[in-house]
Amino acid sequence: MSEARAHIKLTGDDLLEIQAETGKSYELIDGTLVEMAPAGGLHGAIEFKIAFLLGAHARQHNLGQVLVGEVGFYVRGDVHTVRGADVAFIRAEKVPPEGLPSGFLHIVPDLVVEVVSPSDRSEALLEKVAEWLRFGVETVWLVYPSTRSVHVYTDLHGSRIFSGAERLEGSGALAGFSVPVQALFED
Repeated sequence: MSEARAHIKLTGDDLLEIQAETGKSYELIDGTLVEMAPAGGLHGAIEFKIAFLLGAHARQHNLGQVLVGEVGFYVRGDVHTVRGADVAFIRAEKVPPEGLPSGFLHIVPDLVVEVVSPSDRSEALLEKVAEWLRFGVETVWLVYPSTRSVHVYTDLHGSRIFSGAERLEGSGALAGFSVPVQALFED
């Protein structure tokens, strides 16, 4: 990255260019790059399982699109903050007729799923949850592989925790989706 670029408030377009140049993944917080570590194997397996289950349900009922791979969203309504979601669901009515754009999205997803890595700090996770909810996301799932639990946030006042045979239920456009939490962690 050039010295000149390091001293200005970056935009999502800058972020796309930097990622293409460096091959690294970043989030952009108020114009500042935050490098993201690659996910581990268990993280990737859980992310896939969630996306597969949500995707099958969404496709069967023509509900919308499930996205994976740290898809970037302009969460503050400006071009200086881009957050990545491990898994996101966007209801069909929000998807433009021409399909999703190739760049970062201004669309508010209905569900965001974050699989928690061992290196994730609690304070940073809660800030990210708050940012998603302020952006207008209806539900955020924090998936904890270490405790095999899912913390479900629908507002800034706390979460509901699900584990074991308890069923994780979809809401809003995902009403009718249901899976035992333990299924997210099984091979």
